[in-house]
Amino acid sequence: MPDWTDREEAPELGPGWVRMSKKRPDGQQGAKQVDHIWISPEGRRFRSLKNAHEPLSGYPVGQVAAPAKEGEGRR
Repeated sequence: MPDWTDREEAPELGPGWVRMSKKRPDGQQGAKQVDHIWISPEGRRFRSLKNAHEPLSGYPVGQVAAPAKEGEGRR
């Protein structure tokens, strides 16, 4: 199985972030595709760019605003 290679800086996420890539092995489904992983300056690994943005926003993926406080929101 190929190792993660093709290290690139990922300035869109901030200083110290990198993106590593690897080609899928021949014979595997999607063999012509390249997989990516984003690594934070602290060493946390993320399998998608969307998930890599999560710690930057302070909210879980898909949540765009702070959750409503108890007693607020829909009734």
